Amino acid sequence: MQKYHWWLLFFFSIFGFTFAMIIWTIMSASKVDIHEEQSFMSSYQNVDDNFNNMMISNANFAQKYNVKLLFNEKEIEVSVQDIFLAQRALEAKSTNKNLLKVGLNTIAVFITDKNGNNIQNVKVKMLLTRSTTNHNDIIIETFAQNGSTYQSQADITVEGNWNITGTISVNDDNAYFYIKTKSIL
Repeated sequence: MQKYHWWLLFFFSIFGFTFAMIIWTIMSASKVDIHEEQSFMSSYQNVDDNFNNMMISNANFAQKYNVKLLFNEKEIEVSVQDIFLAQRALEAKSTNKNLLKVGLNTIAVFITDKNGNNIQNVKVKMLLTRSTTNHNDIIIETFAQNGSTYQSQADITVEGNWNITGTISVNDDNAYFYIKTKSIL
């Protein structure tokens, strides 16, 4: 065999290996479960396009209404500040640690106008989702009204990190929230 045949054999071996790795990568990637992000009960593209408007809507909503979220009697404010935290930063920086427990959880939304009057036509939509998969998603759209409190329940079956996202609507006014938390036993 001449010297240039070895170089051709070497070149085709490297080329074949590289091509095989490209095919393997494409096939492996096509088998992975892909879950569309549903923050704020909307598509990622819609949130990306309208994030500033959503934050303005939150500020306007806060000027008209008093809102508190209660998870298993732990009270928190309507906020999107957790969206800026990495999941691993929850322990150090989040004030919303361990809101959920494995088992039945009580979720309540307390809302009044600035004068303390009950509000009618309140619609609450909430999504409880794992931070890594949507296999355990819990969508809550039915809340029982008792005066100024809207209450529901969620059955958490898996311990770990959870994202709670949703909207509160009163007529044309909307408030958005995004909470990162952890479920504990």
